[in-house]
Amino acid sequence: CAAHDWASWFDNVQFSEKMYADTYYLLQSIVRKQDPLGRCGAEGSAGGDLEYTVKDLKFWGPYRSLVNDELLRNLAPNHVRGIWWGGYVNGSLRDGYPVGQWEYVLTGTCNADQWFTIAPGQAESGISGDLQLAPYVKLYLPHLKELRRGLAQLMIHVPMRPDPIALYFSHPSDRIASQDDACPPPSDALADLIRFCYLHGFDVKMVTPRTLAKLQGCKALFLASDTALGDAEVAALEKFAKGGGRLASNVSNLGIYDEFLGRREKPVLEGLYEKFDDYKDDAKLLAFLAQAKVAPREEVTGLPPGDVILRVRQLGDMKVVGLKTHTKNRGRDVTIDLKGEGHVYEALKGYVGRLSKIEMKPMGVPFRLFSVFPEEQSAPAFETAAALTAGEFATYATKDLRQGSTYRLEVFDPDGRALAWREEIFKAYNYEKMSVSYHHFPTVYHVVTGKYM
Repeated sequence: CAAHDWASWFDNVQFSEKMYADTYYLLQSIVRKQDPLGRCGAEGSAGGDLEYTVKDLKFWGPYRSLVNDELLRNLAPNHVRGIWWGGYVNGSLRDGYPVGQWEYVLTGTCNADQWFTIAPGQAESGISGDLQLAPYVKLYLPHLKELRRGLAQLMIHVPMRPDPIALYFSHPSDRIASQDDACPPPSDALADLIRFCYLHGFDVKMVTPRTLAKLQGCKALFLASDTALGDAEVAALEKFAKGGGRLASNVSNLGIYDEFLGRREKPVLEGLYEKFDDYKDDAKLLAFLAQAKVAPREEVTGLPPGDVILRVRQLGDMKVVGLKTHTKNRGRDVTIDLKGEGHVYEALKGYVGRLSKIEMKPMGVPFRLFSVFPEEQSAPAFETAAALTAGEFATYATKDLRQGSTYRLEVFDPDGRALAWREEIFKAYNYEKMSVSYHHFPTVYHVVTGKYM
């Protein structure tokens, strides 16, 4: 194409991206002739135009990156988003802590974990040459058991707290950044903004040209090196700004290209946004949000900013506050400022107290999960089965459950031994329509008879 004819160049790029995506759809149609319910997609692949590629697939397993992980979570919330567990020879994966699994479930970016290996005993494997679990994997098991016994279900069932801020992602802006030196890559700015959200407890909501409706309810929108914007995008952003929303941009050549990479005579939205040199100054970002009347959220101190993932979920008046950091920070004293008092419980441990700040001295295990309530909570009512006769069904009734909350039911025989195979993790559905939740399990004829708890 002619020099700097980026529109013609982008025509070729978009054609290639469509062919790439259509290949998956062709293969999906073939697979579904044999397995109509099969979830099809790709593992360990670049997305091209990720939004277009995954829109009608049911699975995607990308090579992980900070920006693409959060983008995929926003674009495909109901997809299986799996990643190869991949025991690469990496110290952070082999020091006894399942940092990847904690991060997946805390952020919600990946909701599936693919465990496989090429051959036993290989350096990348989780299995030793004698077909036993590798020693470092055995160190994971107590932590994975905690996830399985309720921590993961709690984070899965409770949705992320909706926050009135959003980040803008433009695929054409990402593409022109590879060609025009005056156009910085959006991924750099987005990475800074995501780290800011992780540090201050904000959800990472991402808006794209195809999802402009998500601007409704937002008070502040961060444009991230968006040098290519279509006319419809410009109109929507102008309406947002003139309707009271606050716009921020880290570039002054905003929208100098349209969505096809045709060059405009001048940038767009002049006078409607606040200009930032970059998004690295937390104080300036917080001041901008304060001007947009966005209330301050939780905040972590005591950790390097780049090593913090703080995620806050909310269900009614219950907040679930999770923190994950690098294993090297286990000896640090860490504080989560809740920006207000609440009754705090640590998951699987119990009541901590009425607090405005959660202090961990030291951090210890580099993943901690807390629930915060405005009032102190009482245990749900629990009715045990009558003395059990061998071969009968045992029935338990639970009352006073919080709708949508996650519970773990543990069963003990008359001798006080826990029956791990009878443990049940359940979510209280539609509790306003039911006064009691019943749980049943059959017994064998050689069972210990008597009162089960």
